Amino acid sequence: MIDDPYEVLRQEFNKVYESGEYKDRRAKMDRHLNQFKGKWWSKDTSEHDSKIFANYLFATIESIVPLLTDNKPIWLARARYPEKQGVMEMWRGAGECLWDKLDCDNKLYQVVQDACLWPVGLWKLYWNNQEDEIAIEIDDPRTFALADGYDDLWGAAWCGTKTSRPMTWV
Repeated sequence: MIDDPYEVLRQEFNKVYESGEYKDRRAKMDRHLNQFKGKWWSKDTSEHDSKIFANYLFATIESIVPLLTDNKPIWLARARYPEKQGVMEMWRGAGECLWDKLDCDNKLYQVVQDACLWPVGLWKLYWNNQEDEIAIEIDDPRTFALADGYDDLWGAAWCGTKTSRPMTWV
């Protein structure tokens, strides 16, 4: 009997996602988020302690991210053969158009902010069947898992996020 490949992948993903290493990773990421939002220092204060603190993590990230995301990328597509350059110009124009249409300036800001706060910033580019167009979503890196035994995204056998979706999304 051959196992359902989706069930095998789901079980493998859950094994990695629920492992102690990933639970510790998510706890550390939650702690970083609390520090970024300024919630970390208000837990163990008495009534005589100062309620004022300097959130250097927030200030640093919010100073760096605008500098990193200030410029829109310059799209360049060069064909290997001169007669194909017209098609490449079409792709370049499509990239510029999609950048504005999909509000990539704000999405890039969010992804770089996540990357400064956590080990990775994720966005997912996919085809949205309901709207019949390309879509981009920002994914929470705390829901991300990489195949067991891999530490490099490019060489990994699989990677993914654990999110609840309606069945119609599939």
